[in-house]
Amino acid sequence: MFETIFSAALKEKANYLKQTKPTALNASTERLDKIGSLLRQGVEVTISQIRQKTVKAIYEHIQQLSTISVPALFKILGLNYFKSLNQLLANPAHIEHVLPEDWIKLTKFACDSLDSFIQDPTSDSSAPINQTQSFAPSSTARASFETTELMHCIDHLTGAPHAWIIDRETSQMLIDVLLRFLSKYRSENPAHQSAFSALNHILYTISANNLQLMGEVAASILSVIRLHWSTRAIQLKEQMIVTLIYCFPHLRSLLKAPDPESGVRDEVDSLLQVMQKEYTHRLDRDQLQIDHLQFSQKCLAFDPRSHPLGCKSFALRTGNAKYEQAWMVLQLMANYIYVLDHCSALMDPSAMDIDEDSSGHVKRRKLDSHFEDLQRRIRSPVSSTRLSGLYVLPFYLNVWKGTPSELDSLLADLLGFMGDDNAEVNSWILLSIISYETSLFTSLRNHSNRGLQLVLCSIDSMQIKSGQLYTSSVGRWLCAALYQYQPHG
Repeated sequence: MFETIFSAALKEKANYLKQTKPTALNASTERLDKIGSLLRQGVEVTISQIRQKTVKAIYEHIQQLSTISVPALFKILGLNYFKSLNQLLANPAHIEHVLPEDWIKLTKFACDSLDSFIQDPTSDSSAPINQTQSFAPSSTARASFETTELMHCIDHLTGAPHAWIIDRETSQMLIDVLLRFLSKYRSENPAHQSAFSALNHILYTISANNLQLMGEVAASILSVIRLHWSTRAIQLKEQMIVTLIYCFPHLRSLLKAPDPESGVRDEVDSLLQVMQKEYTHRLDRDQLQIDHLQFSQKCLAFDPRSHPLGCKSFALRTGNAKYEQAWMVLQLMANYIYVLDHCSALMDPSAMDIDEDSSGHVKRRKLDSHFEDLQRRIRSPVSSTRLSGLYVLPFYLNVWKGTPSELDSLLADLLGFMGDDNAEVNSWILLSIISYETSLFTSLRNHSNRGLQLVLCSIDSMQIKSGQLYTSSVGRWLCAALYQYQPHG
């Protein structure tokens, strides 16, 4: 059957290229479209019965006829042929038997075809990765059906067990095309999830095998993620979170470098602001609540093997898969705040004012640290602003080891806000206190009176809101802390 379709397609292609009259061209176009539709239906019906030899013949035929060198023919056959290819590659039994040399050819074919849809005529397709972020995004441009099918094909190819991503030329070709697509099309459709999924397949491989390329991707992907962070598509947001997790250690290395790459710090800072704004404006049902957490027993830290989504003193309660994303967003924000404030290359000239009146050219910071900004938000009289800081603070305390003076200042703020009329503010203040198990409580082990004061004030405040559901689990933890810090002997 497929041999007949191939033969008919080749004959009709030759006939189409000979035609000059509009009527004959239209008739040939209709026949080519029907041939493409027939191939797609044939693949859909026989996908589970055809053998690898037939599969290879089909994708070689698709590469032969869906050539960019003949734009008119490419447009006629493209959609049906790309759908056929997507169906073949989506089948694990077929994708696993694609030979390495065929995998490279299919990947190049998909990238070249996709690039023909998204590349501006005046742009340079050989632009390096660190220049792709200057690609002009469009808020109205939408990905076509052809680009969506091709993006699904790339996702299947990069997700194959034997994907030859380790090759620098292949991985860079894929990354260039994916970043151009994500930079140009801001109106999300299923292709965007496949694009980030394919990108994560690549990052998983190159993060350990090609550190230079990984650093280039980490520096350029932030502006792309910032464009799409406001999406409400859960799967797309999850893929972006995975991308940020892969990029975090490499961004930290870039920021700590003696001569950090220009713009990396600004990109991290801009993304952090977008993440904070998006999370603050979420509905209550989409935000992490105290009821979704469980607390450690006897002030002992959680085992990360049994509680991967956990801090030292609290963790996400099992069975709350819906809120795993909210947890990861808060944790990522805390980690990025920490790395922005504690990198050795933080004090760069662009972040300074130079005192020209001083012969020593004393440098002054233009902006305070991000932690000081976090404290300013916590001190705000507006509940929504205060909450935006309290959401992140417990996660920040999990990675931050403050000095005694910094801890005292933060403690004074929290004790001063204890007993707020807003129950949600109270609950997050108490959670911040719980997060002091290693940060604050550890530093107070030699000052039992101060530690006891903190716990007693917390319990006293908790009694004001004793009717709230959150108080039971928080109260048990604070009572354990009270027992730990009460004077003995």
